[in-house]
Amino acid sequence: MSAVEAVLALCLPGVIPAVALSGMEPATLFLIPLAGAVMAALAAILEFGVTGSLVGWFIPIAIVANLASAVYLVRRRPRRRASGPSPLWQPVGLAVVLAGVSWPLLALQVPNIGFDAHATWMVHTALIWNGHQAMTRLASPYYTLSSNSSYPPLVPAAGALGYAASGHLSERLAVAITVLLNASAVGLVGTGLLRTVPPGAPRNRRLGAMVVAFLFCGAVFGIAGIYATNGYADLLWSAGALAATVYGLVLPREWRNLAVAWLALLVASLTKDEGFLVGIAISLLIAARYAWPVAAPRVRWLLQFGAMAVGPLIPAAVWFALIHEKGISSGYFGSGGTEALSMRLAATSVTVSHQLYGGVAALIVLVLGALRLRQRRSGLGLANPAWLWTAALAGLALVGATYVLGAIPIHWWLWTSIDRSTIFVQMVFLAGMTLWMLVLLSGVPSPALHRSTTAPLSPPLVRRPESASATP
Repeated sequence: MSAVEAVLALCLPGVIPAVALSGMEPATLFLIPLAGAVMAALAAILEFGVTGSLVGWFIPIAIVANLASAVYLVRRRPRRRASGPSPLWQPVGLAVVLAGVSWPLLALQVPNIGFDAHATWMVHTALIWNGHQAMTRLASPYYTLSSNSSYPPLVPAAGALGYAASGHLSERLAVAITVLLNASAVGLVGTGLLRTVPPGAPRNRRLGAMVVAFLFCGAVFGIAGIYATNGYADLLWSAGALAATVYGLVLPREWRNLAVAWLALLVASLTKDEGFLVGIAISLLIAARYAWPVAAPRVRWLLQFGAMAVGPLIPAAVWFALIHEKGISSGYFGSGGTEALSMRLAATSVTVSHQLYGGVAALIVLVLGALRLRQRRSGLGLANPAWLWTAALAGLALVGATYVLGAIPIHWWLWTSIDRSTIFVQMVFLAGMTLWMLVLLSGVPSPALHRSTTAPLSPPLVRRPESASATP
């Protein structure tokens, strides 16, 4: 029963906020635990920076978030619903994605806690569970050297909340909660990809799209490998960043898609240092897409752009400011020490290139899709694929820069982590190919046949001239 209590403690506070963000959509089920984890991370930041305990901060944060979400749900205007021949296609699609992210989790039947999970995440979870005084030990040289004290607190905070709900410390429980968050983030991406196929598409095409989404979810777990189920957090930040990319840089510009993208950015940036760096690039791209073209006064536009770009990253920025204030260093943001930058760059370039063979296939599919399916993709209201590829290349460049400029010995660092650090880029390539397959299955030849499930941005974030009607 302790596992059930832990999952309920994490998920129940996230139900109303998730419904406020996404409505009664398939994605809502996967947003619930992610929203609870974000609230737990915010509580851990306050615990570390102020005083008190995780639960002492989590309860008021959850109350405020639920009250604000409830007020929004009561006061919001009714939204236009999608029209289609079968009202059951969304529940069926949800079941397919749920199956796709669930069957790989059978590996949990065999206990497996990875090295980093022991050395970093379990240690941080125990410290957060024991309150402010225990968390301050992250600043000691021992924890800084052995457990990556600079890592953001989302994963250990969710595990510590499980400890508090169950009443005892259990590393297997903490790993199970991490795996639940991994599966939820992947499921959020899967349901987002399914949204590219409109309700009016023929039944056989919708079924084909569901098969594609199922295979995508399985392939993501194949990319992550054992790191998806042994307590590591690399899949979580990668899937969170990809969800932000899909909802913010691929799907049509809608308030609901933007809100989901922002929550996904919170998840990515509060999970690992790399997630924060990649999240900066994705947040800037989302702000640029939603604020473009410039039609308002320049100062007002810059303020709106800045608020959209910075807002989702504020909690992670506060965490890293606290880390800096307490003198905790990070191997990701140090200097290369005695190793020459040219040597670190050469080693990084060669090693990273071995992880990117999927990019060749994705590039071929991109060219074929652009030649044969460009009008159909535009008819679905999807963004130009340049946004997706820019996010992938920016993420690759930032992750590569951490290796080149970091303080950890380069060859050992690459040997122990490159297969995890490149999960995001490999997932983006896979998502790009999946999107073109779904466009092919959509069977929508013209923009007139696309019907969004939610109202478009109205009024727009920045007023646009009448001639600027194309979706970027």
